[in-house]
Amino acid sequence: MRHARWEPVTADNYEAVIELEVREEQRDFVAPNVRSLADAWAHPTARPLALLAEEELAGFALLAPVPSQPRTIALIRFMIDRRFQHR
Repeated sequence: MRHARWEPVTADNYEAVIELEVREEQRDFVAPNVRSLADAWAHPTARPLALLAEEELAGFALLAPVPSQPRTIALIRFMIDRRFQHR
């Protein structure tokens, strides 16, 4: 079993996050990560996170607080790179 952890998307890893891809048949269901990062930039309370499996970038998530529900976080976007699916 691989160890996984979340880390913030930073200036050091955002380009690698943009390069993550889902499988061809999933592309209509998941926004490109470049769009998600643009949304995070436009909404400063959003939190883009990189998923690492061991030390390898494996996925991405975008979280944001829900204004009408204090202490509640919404999962806005989530994706696992095609190389890490079906493992």
